[in-house]
Amino acid sequence: MLTKIIKGQLLVLLVLSTVICADAQDKILEKTLNSMGYRVIKPSSRALQEWEANDLKMDSKQVFAIKSVKKIPGSEDMYRRLAVTIEKYKNPQDASQRLKNIQATPPGPNSKLTAPEYALREGFMRGATMVYVISTDVYTYVADGSMHKFVGDLDKKLPLIR
Repeated sequence: MLTKIIKGQLLVLLVLSTVICADAQDKILEKTLNSMGYRVIKPSSRALQEWEANDLKMDSKQVFAIKSVKKIPGSEDMYRRLAVTIEKYKNPQDASQRLKNIQATPPGPNSKLTAPEYALREGFMRGATMVYVISTDVYTYVADGSMHKFVGDLDKKLPLIR
């Protein structure tokens, strides 16, 4: 009886620590993005699609839609908009494989018919099992190098979260 109670309490503590860690990670990302001149418009945890779990062996993902605080220089009313996706994997090999093939289209018969963002993304690894994917649907950010610069700056400024 006592062991069941202790096991139950340990399970509750484990779930609680996972939630607290994820929340701390979100706050650190948001603070880092704010320091870089961006704000989070819409954070979301999305359910994995079947091909993400099966083919990429992804464990979970969170997507943060972000927008620059300042207008793009020379524009009347344009702001940079990007998506930062945190993908978690069970092991370093799967994360590394994902990063290596970050611009590949999803598998399957309709892969060429899906949105063009697969060519408009870059990423980096944080720790052994997390891949940060930064994407946009505006080719100008790729062509002018601003997305590449953003990825490099985020990689440098984002602290390692354990």
